[in-house]
Amino acid sequence: MQKVFKLHEYTPVWEMQFLAVEACLRSVLEDNIVAVHHIGSTSVPGLVAKEDIDILCVVKDLSSTFELGKYGFRLLGELNVPLRYFFKSDSKGLPKVNLHVCEREHGFIKLNLTFRDALRSNEGLRNEYACLKRYLVKNPMSFQKTEQGFVKYTLEKDQFIKSVFRKVGFSEVAINYCLHYDEWKAYHYLKNMLLFQPAGITYDPDYPAMHQPNQFHFVQYRGVEITTVAQVEVSLKGSIILRALVTDTAHQYQGCATQLLVFLERWARFRNISMLYTHADVASISFYQKRGYRHADFDDVSVFGDTRMMGKCLTSKNTNQ
Repeated sequence: MQKVFKLHEYTPVWEMQFLAVEACLRSVLEDNIVAVHHIGSTSVPGLVAKEDIDILCVVKDLSSTFELGKYGFRLLGELNVPLRYFFKSDSKGLPKVNLHVCEREHGFIKLNLTFRDALRSNEGLRNEYACLKRYLVKNPMSFQKTEQGFVKYTLEKDQFIKSVFRKVGFSEVAINYCLHYDEWKAYHYLKNMLLFQPAGITYDPDYPAMHQPNQFHFVQYRGVEITTVAQVEVSLKGSIILRALVTDTAHQYQGCATQLLVFLERWARFRNISMLYTHADVASISFYQKRGYRHADFDDVSVFGDTRMMGKCLTSKNTNQ
């Protein structure tokens, strides 16, 4: 049976509930907390919302937040945002809470605070968003899950959210796992046009390895534009292989690939992965060398022919972060 929800008119109770949960978080995480923000629709006075309180908790060390499970929060993993933990309140003593936890400088922070502040400061945007939400909840199809795992209610709001970011000139970097239809479309297009076609190889977007649990697919946004995509394979030997790192032509030579590569290294370290390998073509060898990669043999064969095996020890003191 599909889950159906309804919208509620804004109430100051939501802010009081946020403050109560914030106090709980600070008592548990103590000095690990950098900031706690009320985000989502319940944080915008005058906006209709589901009753779940969305909270963004910025911490110094993400790995130390596992202990939240002892205090009424259930960890559901990263979901669509790498290095962002998502918890739900799982205690009768807490309000219904969606808790998002990430470390400082994560793109998820500015993304959510920018959208929240735009709605708080612009009554027209706030009313437009409220009308869209009311329209969507009246349609039973909005509550059905898509192949990406999202309910259509969430996906249908995507274009409005992007329009808000365009209006406020948002241009910060954010990185997601590839899940949304538009993300997969950009992911396959960039890999095919800039990686496979130049090598004369037919690209199959549905090849079997795409769906293996050890394959991870990333998209990097700058504002609302997808600039760079990456594919990472986690091996059984405690290392990862960077299968693809491709930047759209319009965004090349602007540091996009470097930003995503640095993020992937941090993502790997968080999983206690010690080595990152890649098959670098001739044109990209200097790019990797500048970032601490050196010649390194590993047990793998590239489909792209003339490439150089390169790797980087992620536990080395010289990490170029």
